[in-house]
Amino acid sequence: MLVEKKNDFRDQKGVEATTGSDRCVYILNVNELNQAEEGLFQWDSSIVEQCLCNKSFTFDHQAQVDYIGLLFLDPDNRTEPGEKICVAVDPNNMAFIHGNTQRASNIIKAITDLAEDCQMRKNDLFVALMEKTITGHTEQHERIEDEIALLENEILTNKQNIGPGSILALQKELLIFKRFYEQLLHILDDIQEAKCSPIDQENANVFGFYARRVERLQKNVLVLREYVIQVRESYEAETDISLNRMMRLFTVVTVIFLPLTLIAGWYGMNLKMPEYHWLWSYPAVIAVSVLLVVLTIIIFKKKKWF
Repeated sequence: MLVEKKNDFRDQKGVEATTGSDRCVYILNVNELNQAEEGLFQWDSSIVEQCLCNKSFTFDHQAQVDYIGLLFLDPDNRTEPGEKICVAVDPNNMAFIHGNTQRASNIIKAITDLAEDCQMRKNDLFVALMEKTITGHTEQHERIEDEIALLENEILTNKQNIGPGSILALQKELLIFKRFYEQLLHILDDIQEAKCSPIDQENANVFGFYARRVERLQKNVLVLREYVIQVRESYEAETDISLNRMMRLFTVVTVIFLPLTLIAGWYGMNLKMPEYHWLWSYPAVIAVSVLLVVLTIIIFKKKKWF
């Protein structure tokens, strides 16, 4: 059997492990690793637990064992830490160790089912698991791009339900992807050059294809981040334009009614007003005020001030 899953470690003393592509492959959770018989494996359970707790890609070399921490983003909630699987590799064994969660079990099951169907070599199982780290990312990038384009269209058509929260959410999501690919690219060279590396001549090409896919995904995220920045600048420009329109309206209203206020202040506060005793005083004042407002508006229109 390609993948040897041992739940009863008392029977594992007789397992004969060979090196290279014939490594014994184990699928364990943390509890099973702690229950393993002392001396059966060279793996340090404390390092494994630290690897699983660190929610980022990690590579750690200790003595004859390489510890590779693989991160799997949650496609439904990228704001939360993703799932982590630790791959421990020594000259004779390779173990996929997970935190005993449902999602980790689903990832491992998908890999083992694929391996059994395709008669995959044991070292190729590691590359297949690596490819699972970016499964569906292209579709997610396309979805983000569509959201950015829709947001840009709503901004340019002056929709009122647009706020900075939508832009900030997209920026945060792309930042998570950016860090994800940066961390992943940092450990790829370490994995290939490691002393106990599961990458050999037979799967080096596939691993190279995977590395180039990660680089393309990273470049795509950088392009999307630039796109979001442009949309944010458009939003800020539209906001400034709206504020300028409002300030211009307030200015026009102030200028239109300022002469009336000035006349009322000068005339009413400093001069005797015989209009108090005139029957048509109020209609006359209203007519003069309306005339001044109309004349001011006509002047503003000719000057194209609004």
